[in-house]
Amino acid sequence: MNRTALHPTWTVPEFVLGHDQRGCPLTPGGAVPTESLNANQSELHAATSGAWSDYLAGRHTELLAGLPALMADTRRAASVLAGDHAAEAAGLLATSYRIAAGLSGRLGLVDLGAHAAHRALDTARFTTRPELDEAGALRYLVWVLVRQGDLAGAERIAVRAAERLDGGLLAQPDRDRIGVFGSLLMNAASAASRQGAPGRAEDLLRVASAAAARLGVDRTDEAGMLGPRIAAMQAVDQAIDAGEPDRAMQLATQVPDATGPVAPFWESGHRLHLAAACADLERWSDVVEHLAGRPAAGTAMVAGPAAGPHRRRPARRAPRTPLRTHHGASRALRDWADQQPFRCHLPVRRH
Repeated sequence: MNRTALHPTWTVPEFVLGHDQRGCPLTPGGAVPTESLNANQSELHAATSGAWSDYLAGRHTELLAGLPALMADTRRAASVLAGDHAAEAAGLLATSYRIAAGLSGRLGLVDLGAHAAHRALDTARFTTRPELDEAGALRYLVWVLVRQGDLAGAERIAVRAAERLDGGLLAQPDRDRIGVFGSLLMNAASAASRQGAPGRAEDLLRVASAAAARLGVDRTDEAGMLGPRIAAMQAVDQAIDAGEPDRAMQLATQVPDATGPVAPFWESGHRLHLAAACADLERWSDVVEHLAGRPAAGTAMVAGPAAGPHRRRPARRAPRTPLRTHHGASRALRDWADQQPFRCHLPVRRH
């Protein structure tokens, strides 16, 4: 079958172009016959998977070219098909909306990103897994809200979405559910940290780390980015946000090796944060090592004390604020994290 290539890593069926290049008769109004859509759902799956791969790799030009066509075709399939086929197509449409939300946020188009996240949320109820797709849409909405500066709203939505997703506290977990649950709480922790609330941020990250430990491996897919290494890297980042470079470098020695795929932008961002912490400590040779991307050398160096006195920079965020009833991890979530028989690479700080 002829297909139109948008990028070497992914293609979409030619009927996304809105005209017939395959000799297939179009139904009135330009709609594609149901049998054509049924036959090409595997291609829609492949195209959606390719779009996600491009998102991870930062191939924004390809996404800008291909996402509108992908959204149009999955939307058409969801509206024309029936039953499980329609729900499957709706799931692909929700995924394409979520990727669009993430891409818009990266490009600084936060209003467009929020709109795409809301469209993903609206579509979630028609998918084969509405509860999980709704939580996934809210994860992207939270990500956009952080970039809009609505940190309190982002934290509140993420915590409530995680609690709704897991009313039984992962009593019957599956990998996708854990991934979304933990990713939501990591986003909530990031929002709390940026508000200058390190206590709330650590509570939330402790629960996310427990979920990551229960998952057991690092995973990077559209359902969520979570795992022992990913959670431990965020602990380092939060210590840097709190203006504690010494503590950040100590936590960096506890970051485990990857046990699965970790997004390249997570790894590069982690090295940048380590370089920033070393700059705070005036450890200039270490700054160069981390920017050069030599994690083994950097890990060895951060194990020792800083060379000589240094001037501590003021905290990058506001001072700690009191815990509000609608913010932070609930007592149930905190108690669940405490009861997990897994090692979480995040020590509890004594205040």
